[in-house]
Amino acid sequence: APIPEAARFFTDVSDPTLLAELRSLATREGGARELADLYEERLLSEDDPTGRRTIVSGLVHEPDLCLGIARTDPDSDVRGQALLTATADGVSEESLDILRAAWRAGEDPYYGVAPRHLVWASAISILRSATTSTALDKNETLRTLSE
Repeated sequence: APIPEAARFFTDVSDPTLLAELRSLATREGGARELADLYEERLLSEDDPTGRRTIVSGLVHEPDLCLGIARTDPDSDVRGQALLTATADGVSEESLDILRAAWRAGEDPYYGVAPRHLVWASAISILRSATTSTALDKNETLRTLSE
């Protein structure tokens, strides 16, 4: 299917069993850009956050975009999904900054992230830092999250 139609389909359906297909779409030429544009469109129209959360879950190879969404989306579940997606491939100083800020914010509706997302993103960050040579050291990751 053409990328714009496929992106809209996955977003409208928001079926977690189709996550692999959504991520596959994002790897096609122009797919990630189409998903990013669709996210912006849904954000500007103040659409139901479920579609935005679905879009974000497909952007696993776009950690910088996901980190921006984790900082700015008005919905805490979308921010949490963006944080999870951003840390799926690795850990960066920016992702740790966002994690720390989210822990400090608690369940604040404007800056916080749901506890389940915080726990998973923190666990992923620690596991990634332990298994990748370019990521931060595991002990450094633990120390920085405890600040």
